[in-house]
Amino acid sequence: MRKLESERGALHMEVSVLSEQVDAQSNKIQELESLLQEKRDTLRQMEEALQKVNYLVMLLINLELYVLVCLYRKFYQEALWRRRN
Repeated sequence: MRKLESERGALHMEVSVLSEQVDAQSNKIQELESLLQEKRDTLRQMEEALQKVNYLVMLLINLELYVLVCLYRKFYQEALWRRRN
């Protein structure tokens, strides 16, 4: 009978230890899930910022092309004017 009581006490202790380990692992999983969500949010924000930067770069390239075309036209018109005079 003592042996059974001893084994029961040991099993109870083992169950307690395992329960604590499960709780610790559950807490760690929650922390990791929270960290993962934060990283996903950061990634989404970075992707949005990158899209804005890409859009601005395209605008600048178009503006540069427009300015170059305007300069070309001006130089062309000036060259024509000089040839006529």
